[in-house]
Amino acid sequence: MTLCRALVAVCCACLALAQARAQYLTTESGCLSCHKVPPPDNLFCRAVPVEVWAQTDKHSRAFHLLHETDPADPAKGDAKRTLVKQILGFDLAGAFDGPNYQRLKAGGDAETTRKVAVVKSCLRCHATWPIAADERYPTRPPAPLALGVSCQACHGPSARWDLPHREQVWRTVTPAGKAELGFTDVRTTAAKAGLCTSCHIGNLAEGKFVKHEWYAAGHPPLPSFELATFEAEMPMHWIPLAKKPKFEFRDDRPADEGALADQLDTLKRAGVPAAAIKPTYRAANFPDAAAKGLDPTRDLPQARSAVVAGAATLETYARLVGEYSRKSAAGEPGFAWPELALYDCAACHHRLRYDPALERRPMPRGVPGRPPLARWPQRGALLAAEQAAGYDAGQEADRWKTVRQPLAELEAAVLATPFGDPASMQMPAEALADALFQLAADASNTAFDAAAAHRAAYSLTDATHLETADYTSARQTAWLLRQLFAHQGNEDARRLFLDKGEDYLHLQLPSKQQGSVIGNLYRWLPAAAAYDPMRFRDELGVLRKSMPRDP
Repeated sequence: MTLCRALVAVCCACLALAQARAQYLTTESGCLSCHKVPPPDNLFCRAVPVEVWAQTDKHSRAFHLLHETDPADPAKGDAKRTLVKQILGFDLAGAFDGPNYQRLKAGGDAETTRKVAVVKSCLRCHATWPIAADERYPTRPPAPLALGVSCQACHGPSARWDLPHREQVWRTVTPAGKAELGFTDVRTTAAKAGLCTSCHIGNLAEGKFVKHEWYAAGHPPLPSFELATFEAEMPMHWIPLAKKPKFEFRDDRPADEGALADQLDTLKRAGVPAAAIKPTYRAANFPDAAAKGLDPTRDLPQARSAVVAGAATLETYARLVGEYSRKSAAGEPGFAWPELALYDCAACHHRLRYDPALERRPMPRGVPGRPPLARWPQRGALLAAEQAAGYDAGQEADRWKTVRQPLAELEAAVLATPFGDPASMQMPAEALADALFQLAADASNTAFDAAAAHRAAYSLTDATHLETADYTSARQTAWLLRQLFAHQGNEDARRLFLDKGEDYLHLQLPSKQQGSVIGNLYRWLPAAAAYDPMRFRDELGVLRKSMPRDP
């Protein structure tokens, strides 16, 4: 064994013993130092993630969005701190020990404790401080707050997996095996969608949820979420699997198993269970697809993200509704009913106007004046059911029935009384989430080739299956269509739903670091207010006529 591998083995053993003392590595000297340049002779990872994340991705400035300490523009910082104070009800700096936002206050009176708890709830999404790290890191964050949503926020605490993940044989470890070392599964589409939507929609178990009182105080509204679109606009700091050249362990193993002894020993010392190590990358990550003769390495990444995440996104929303309902029905402090952030915002926040040329706003099934749940995640979930059924009309109905029944029960519970009864909403919400979890898994184990992308796009142009009277649902549909058309590198995909250059649905996100979330409101809100469902439906019809029914 070489000296280098001997040191790796010793370090792995020490890290395993020290798990109780530390879970996170220093981001700068750990993750960032290696990923500043592409690893040599590595066909699996040729991206330069640090440059993309640090210079382009808005996630790296997520914490700065809370205070905007920009010496070049003091007025900008003052305005941001004023807004955050308005949202929180106190100065952000009041929860920190010192002026540099490096450590939260420890101890103190009840009011200080409350402020610290509120600020921590912000940091769940605006920094790298998951709720699971609180015991080990009560006042100092696991990673510097200035890094925002950094490497370990998404990939998991790296103390146990940092060294073994440098070995090529790490690719043959199952997601469950990696998770035992703290590594987050970001390869499985549904898991990745769950990770992203935990902040972009909410996850009470992880302490991530923007309540309506924060919106009312000035927190920018969270937009609807479409995974493929948001990935593209980050922009991606990884190479999609289908675009990677053939890498080692993808389909087979080296003939000389003895050459892997040192690498396998590294995994063992790190604590990877032997049963979690598979012969190939595909066997480890896509066992069900392999059993069906599918090859996910050839899937169109936009199509997979768009369709599978359709079910996973609605699942996140259903779990949020169910978990909040459960806590509220149990009388837990801090979960008063109703919580308006759970409902369709536009049910109340829409322009009061009369225009006979436009259709009426969508009405819920039930008594008018009772706000329904958000509609926008539902069309993506239906698309996942169609994909899982192979776009066979008979099977689609049966496949969607498993989702439609608990969805209908949940909607009925929401609309039975003003804002619904949380005790009646909990069970159907949880049943809906479970059905969507299974649907996402079933849709994942299908082929996402050009034919599937075409059928998905053709389905989305059918206005009879869409909620066209709702602006947010229309924008969700437009995002999905753009991604499904983009799989062919079609330049026309970016021009869909542009009328003489006018982005009338406001599909452009305030992405990259120069995109202003606050400034975006002055473009998005007028677009929502002026939304014309007839115009959108007509454009869908034109698009449908331009497409052959079958690929």
